[in-house]
Amino acid sequence: MARHPSKSSPKLSPKADQDLQPSDVVIGHNIVRVKGTPGSVAKYVRDGHDLLIHHANGKITRVPDFFGDDDSQRLELVFVDGGHEWPASAVRDTVPTDDETGDEVLFEFGEDDDAVAGGGAGGLLGLIGLGGAAIAAGASGLSGKDGQGGTKEAPAPAAPDVNVTANADGTVTASGKTVPGGRVTLTFPDGSTRIVTADAEGKYAAKSADPQPSGHVTAIVTDNSGKSSPPATADYKDTIAPNAPTDTVGDDDVGSVKGPFKDGAIDDNRPELSGKAEPGSVITIYDGSTVIGSTTADPGGRWSFTPHTTLQDGDHKISVVASDKEGNESAPSEFEFTVDTTAPGAPQRAGGMDAAGPVTGALADGGVTDDKRPE
Repeated sequence: MARHPSKSSPKLSPKADQDLQPSDVVIGHNIVRVKGTPGSVAKYVRDGHDLLIHHANGKITRVPDFFGDDDSQRLELVFVDGGHEWPASAVRDTVPTDDETGDEVLFEFGEDDDAVAGGGAGGLLGLIGLGGAAIAAGASGLSGKDGQGGTKEAPAPAAPDVNVTANADGTVTASGKTVPGGRVTLTFPDGSTRIVTADAEGKYAAKSADPQPSGHVTAIVTDNSGKSSPPATADYKDTIAPNAPTDTVGDDDVGSVKGPFKDGAIDDNRPELSGKAEPGSVITIYDGSTVIGSTTADPGGRWSFTPHTTLQDGDHKISVVASDKEGNESAPSEFEFTVDTTAPGAPQRAGGMDAAGPVTGALADGGVTDDKRPE
């Protein structure tokens, strides 16, 4: 059965929040006044016709009959703190329809004196607190500054604290403290971003997806009224060496036997070498202790290199080292092989010896002999 809005000011049902003090929220003349700033709220959720206010400290306040049958906002919502008031309006496009439960609602905050008109002391009703008893609450401290009413736009949050920690794999963890429930946008030195929500104590932490170069980590917090803080920055110095290159292999594309190799003999004296390493790292290739060239790993970490000069026939020990922009060097990745480009020689014809008849001695190539069984 559809419920029609009551013409009188609603009173909280026994399922109202049991954590907040009765004076933290009051209703009168269809106005809901919440003690605190908009930034003290983590989110707003529709529950049937009721509004659930999830506070950043983990408490929840239920406001009954906040929404009408047409999904509109029946009651005015006003935050009160330090002699200032911030009226809030639900963004209509975000209000769930048909009494949907558990869906979040967004609110807009602004300056509107009319939104809090009629909020004098005589019109306020106390909320039902612990045990369900109705408690009256005075209006002092809930009206405008000096009891004159009026509103003031909520200030932007202060810049968050931000600290950086280098991880063994080259990634960076940013952490700090800010407005409870605030959404913290972190920008790492490589330009990548992470967005995390501060917990009830205002603590947050996030790890970069990839290893980071030296630079700045920037943090900006946005509160639940949509206001963003000034940026906070922390310097990061990359002192973590890249991991050793992996999947290092050679490719022989000369001769009758071709294909990838990691050891053994090859007849290609300029084989292509390839592998994987930290994206953007400089790859230096050694033949023994001699540098034979370098290249750079692409954004996916892939690299390849073909020697500019030929490798001499013989044994070769190849070492591959990755270096980041700070000059931190990885452990080497090594493999060994033998280059053999010498073709087999033509077989030599064996000589013969004539030991019979009047003419004896060594036989010349193509010569004539009367020895039926020459040696």
